Amino acid sequence: MFEDPNGLPPSFPPPDPPGGLPDWRTALSWLRARRFPFGLAWWHVGLALLGLVVLAVGLLIALRAGSTRLTAANPTLTVDEFLTVEATGEGAARVRVRVGAWEDEEWEAARAALPPSLKPLSPLYQAHVRGAARLAFQGAENADLYRWDAEAGRWIFVPLYSEAGSEARWAEPVEGAVALFEVAGYAPLVSSTREAGQRLDAPSAAALNMLFLSGVEGKPDGTLDVEGLAEAGPVPDTVAALPVIRFSDPVALSRLLEDQAAQDTHQGAILALLATGNYRGVVLDYGAIDAEDADGYYRLVDDLAAALGEENALLALRLPAPEQTDSGWDTGPLDWERLGEAADLLIAPVPVPPAEWYPGGEADSFLAWADGQVSRLKLHVATSTMSVDEWAGQLNPITYQYALAPLGAIRVLDEAGQPALSPSPGDPLTFSLTGQALDLEQDERSGAYHYRVFAGDGEHHIWLTTGASLRQRLDLIAAHRVGGVVIDDLLSGGSSSGVLPAINEFRVSLPSSLPETLDLHWSVREASGTPVAQATGALGEPLLWTPEQEGEYIVSADLAGINLAGQEAAVIVGGENVGGVPEQEAVVGGPAAIPSDQPTALAAPYVEGMPPVYPAGARGNFELGGQVNHVITHLDYMNQAGMTWVKFQLAWAPDQDPDVAWDLIQRGRDAGFKVLLSIPGQVKYPTDIDVPDYLDFLRGVAYYGPDAIEVWNEANIDYEWPRGEIDGGAYVREMLAPAYNAIKEVNPNIMVISGALAPTGAFFAEGGCSAGGFGCDDWLYLQQMAQAGAVHYMDCVGAHFNSGATSPTVDTGHPADPGYGHYSWYFSGMLNLYGGTFGRPVCFTELGYLSGEGYGQVPDRFSWASGTTVAQQARWLAETAQLSAESGQVRLMIVWNVDFVYWGDDPMAGYAIVRPDGSCPACGTLGNVMP
Repeated sequence: MFEDPNGLPPSFPPPDPPGGLPDWRTALSWLRARRFPFGLAWWHVGLALLGLVVLAVGLLIALRAGSTRLTAANPTLTVDEFLTVEATGEGAARVRVRVGAWEDEEWEAARAALPPSLKPLSPLYQAHVRGAARLAFQGAENADLYRWDAEAGRWIFVPLYSEAGSEARWAEPVEGAVALFEVAGYAPLVSSTREAGQRLDAPSAAALNMLFLSGVEGKPDGTLDVEGLAEAGPVPDTVAALPVIRFSDPVALSRLLEDQAAQDTHQGAILALLATGNYRGVVLDYGAIDAEDADGYYRLVDDLAAALGEENALLALRLPAPEQTDSGWDTGPLDWERLGEAADLLIAPVPVPPAEWYPGGEADSFLAWADGQVSRLKLHVATSTMSVDEWAGQLNPITYQYALAPLGAIRVLDEAGQPALSPSPGDPLTFSLTGQALDLEQDERSGAYHYRVFAGDGEHHIWLTTGASLRQRLDLIAAHRVGGVVIDDLLSGGSSSGVLPAINEFRVSLPSSLPETLDLHWSVREASGTPVAQATGALGEPLLWTPEQEGEYIVSADLAGINLAGQEAAVIVGGENVGGVPEQEAVVGGPAAIPSDQPTALAAPYVEGMPPVYPAGARGNFELGGQVNHVITHLDYMNQAGMTWVKFQLAWAPDQDPDVAWDLIQRGRDAGFKVLLSIPGQVKYPTDIDVPDYLDFLRGVAYYGPDAIEVWNEANIDYEWPRGEIDGGAYVREMLAPAYNAIKEVNPNIMVISGALAPTGAFFAEGGCSAGGFGCDDWLYLQQMAQAGAVHYMDCVGAHFNSGATSPTVDTGHPADPGYGHYSWYFSGMLNLYGGTFGRPVCFTELGYLSGEGYGQVPDRFSWASGTTVAQQARWLAETAQLSAESGQVRLMIVWNVDFVYWGDDPMAGYAIVRPDGSCPACGTLGNVMP
């Protein structure tokens, strides 16, 4: 501070003289008295300030002379056909825009710095704005805005934003000249990701420019685990390879992003990795980033981008899918604009349903938003070759084969539209696909085929990804002139056969040669393989064929090289059956029966790791399963045995919540099995059964979608049914029929199995039923069921066979057989009885051979099994499975049991195929006969 000669601090203006304001002389005298060092006085400074004020006023006058004042009454300034400046605040704004021509000498450096892919659309604009205003550009839907940075000598991308209902895109005012550019003159790069266990074959390699290699795992200290990187083999030199770094543990990622030292280690590990192979760069696929970790992520990206740039290597970021909100797309804590400034490639998935992939749809809107956030040349859009299960707002990928499975199995109908069980030469036949797919159609806008299917967790919407529908998506992406497209799941093996042709044609800008509609190819051939008839029609269109001669014929339906039914239907013309299910005459009487109109189609094959697909009935190929005690502890053994089903027994009690079924169903599904729930009562020797409550429970269980439900258990004995009320007709009228209707009302695709009976001849001397009401022989009970119309209320007749002590290939020699050969001791006798009563397939919901080997002597009442060895158990189970499959009468065989451990008066552990030493001899023998 400079002091007054009198020691007083200077003050200005000087005090007013008494009586009024000071004149200019007084003020000047005051200024002269105040001097700065070097001889400068206060009045000298005042003159300098006055000059600056005059200069500022002059500049302001000059600015205003060439500017426009924007107000609420006059909010826009139209510069030319491209640019309009719009006021955005409540107050006034001053705007002056200078328009430059590209050929002017002053823009020579800017012209020279243009990359070949940027073609100028507009003149150059230099906008000077005071106040709140923005630059609005017309005709910028497929254009990018760049500004010229003269100091850096390069063009820099400027984000463009859009608003709903407006064709214009707008930007914030920036320093320097800006211009609109068309991105042209190049083809989008095509990339894919090779996940663990996948191989890159030559046709796929020929379709790709880049391949992202999974198998690198980041650690919290910044180091890398690269063991999985080289497992799938080399990558040809024609394809640029970039390792993908992932963190499977979110906590480990957070620790890395919080620790600068760990980030430095991470950067060094990445550079070292790139030096070990012919890699062109690296992909960071870190998934969702927590808000508190965002700064660390930006810091890591910035530092790594600089380091990779020095090595001439690419940095690609795979971004999490943004969330669509009412106001647009929410990218969470990640700013795409900022990341786009640092990285070379941003890989962005398109989080919209398949129905929205069309011009003007949500996918189009998303791409328009994304290419405004990031330079198109850096934007690589990710889409998948997988089909889609759309459920509860989720988009779950499924294989093409799995998506086709619910279209169903081949069903043969006669001229009247009824199942053709015994066609003769000259009888017109109709072959159609019958499954659980509903409302199959092609979407007019996206071109994709789709249908609905009901499962235990509600309605699923299935979308088929064909080569043609993928090409339509690729064309939509290319219309936004982005830098590339990442085709996920290309190497997974779960795609349509048309995917590779679609990609190859897209790469070289050829028109699509793939048919937009799906055609179904039908063929009929003799059993010897000689073709008889062929036809092609639209998907959903049946085949009409009239056989001319007797014989066995094979009918198949084929779509794009995939057999839709998963099997071929056998038709015996002039014989006794169709598809291996024998025609039987049902004994129908008693009360009027209501025939079911539900189809009995083949159950669609289960694909591990995918959402469940449910059977429409019981007709179809033989399948094997095993009963467990609520927990699947020997999955490997069950798989070795060829089991595709698991059975749980879920005992009901009044007022029980049906959601207890969901946990069991999930356990089975997670292990890759179809699920059978056998639902008896908890109370043994019941005095009454609350049937209405039981039916409500079944209805609730049906909602959760098991593949099959067995209605009660061994209702022919008083252990399971009230004494004195045991009657097959009563079971049908009071329980089976209403249960069937309740289940089918909720989910018609659940297979309903009648409750298996206790095989017995104990009451034969009393006429088949105990005079004291203790029970009935199963042969008589079955007749009572048939007379009550049970055939119309089951998809499969349940049966138990667990008293065998001989090979299933014989019908004599049982240790307990005194000579009259009771059917319950022999497999053939049981199959003939149960398969011949209703003309329905048989489901053995318990089938096992008891062996005490490894446990000791069997209980006295099971003495007939005292000589059965484990080796015999293994061999007989395999023989039974083989005979069941060859018979054409058995739909399902559930081995009783897999691994029960109770050994006592009821020697359940003796039936277990997993023996006390942990081995499973039967798993090997069963696996040898199962396909």
